[in-house]
Amino acid sequence: MAAKDKKVLYISQEIYPYLPESDLAHVARYLPEHIQNAGNDVRIFMPRYGLVNERRNQLHEVIRLSGINVIVDDYDHPLVIKVASIPSTRIQVYFIDNADLFGRKSLFGPPSEGALVTMRIAASSSSEASWRRSKACTGSPM
Repeated sequence: MAAKDKKVLYISQEIYPYLPESDLAHVARYLPEHIQNAGNDVRIFMPRYGLVNERRNQLHEVIRLSGINVIVDDYDHPLVIKVASIPSTRIQVYFIDNADLFGRKSLFGPPSEGALVTMRIAASSSSEASWRRSKACTGSPM
């Protein structure tokens, strides 16, 4: 794989324009676009919070990725994966949908296992979509 044709999986809790603009949502929107413009294949995963309007953002289910169940605190949570493209780009955003984990109508709420679930599902869905992992990178904004 040449330096400019890597597959990049980007995971974020918020992305503009699907959620209100904030510093993190802004970076999560434009950094993947710059990476893609450099010749890389970029996909983004994020939770589908109750604030994300499915109709306005034209989300539709990805059947081959949906149907994954995740167990959190001995509860089985079925997940649905939905996808939309960021307007004016070719970047696909995959939304992890489960009302119990992400259905709240605000970004910030009581602590949940949502971030861990987001990363776990993004990793398993990327392998389901025939993306093999070559490097893992984790980080936390401070």
